[in-house]
Amino acid sequence: MNNKSLNHYNQDEINLRQIFKSLKERSRFIFGFTGIVTLITIGYVLSLTTPPTKYRVETSFLKSSQSSVTKLNQYTFLNETANMAYTATSVFNKFLTTLNSKVLQKQVFIDGGYEEKLAKEGVPSISITKNKSKAGVELPHILSTESTNPVIVSEFLNEVLTAADNKTVNYFI
Repeated sequence: MNNKSLNHYNQDEINLRQIFKSLKERSRFIFGFTGIVTLITIGYVLSLTTPPTKYRVETSFLKSSQSSVTKLNQYTFLNETANMAYTATSVFNKFLTTLNSKVLQKQVFIDGGYEEKLAKEGVPSISITKNKSKAGVELPHILSTESTNPVIVSEFLNEVLTAADNKTVNYFI
């Protein structure tokens, strides 16, 4: 039985001329079908709209130094009505509260002309995160947002930080 199966396999021959002749006869169909599928695929890919690229814009800041709080306390002692010395923590907490104010962010957005520059996006949502300190080293807080226009939004974040800083200093003075 083993010899019969071996003979059966040996009798089958592959005629390469016949295969190439068959491919040549059907070449129009093969190239036409492949071309049509390729054109449909290209058309579909070109019709897709790509979503705008979102960029993450971040800026970092540290807690105020003791020397700047000392200067702030000197200004407050010049004022007769204020008899309170401020700590770095109290000044920084006030700064964070002011920075997180949606009213301040919207005011900077409108006053800075970002309403026209970022018309479709609206006021960027800003988040503040605190890095955990490692081995007693104070790590910066991070102010971040996402946008399709990183240059304008980075200017906006800088202006928000500056406005919050000025407002905090004016509050204590």
